[in-house]
Amino acid sequence: MRISCSGRTIYDNLFLALNGIYDGTAIQIVLAMKRSSVFGEDVALTYYLQFHVERLLRLHSITVTIPEMGPEEQAATFLSALIAHGLVILLTNDHERNMR
Repeated sequence: MRISCSGRTIYDNLFLALNGIYDGTAIQIVLAMKRSSVFGEDVALTYYLQFHVERLLRLHSITVTIPEMGPEEQAATFLSALIAHGLVILLTNDHERNMR
């Protein structure tokens, strides 16, 4: 999976992640996004997810329910919600051709 994260993922002056292309499985992508965010290296994955889930609800009225499952399922749910609401873009071969 490849996603593009841009300035549209900024809210309340805190970044979801740095701008860029993230590539890998859902958990690899979410961990890379977490590492690139403010204090991301210092917080647990569950804290990062919950922090942004709460902000999405408060600032954008977007409800995301993270399952009480393993980190892979939690990351997949979180990424799916970000994609569904247009906060990150799932890149396909067509997107990548148009970006060149």
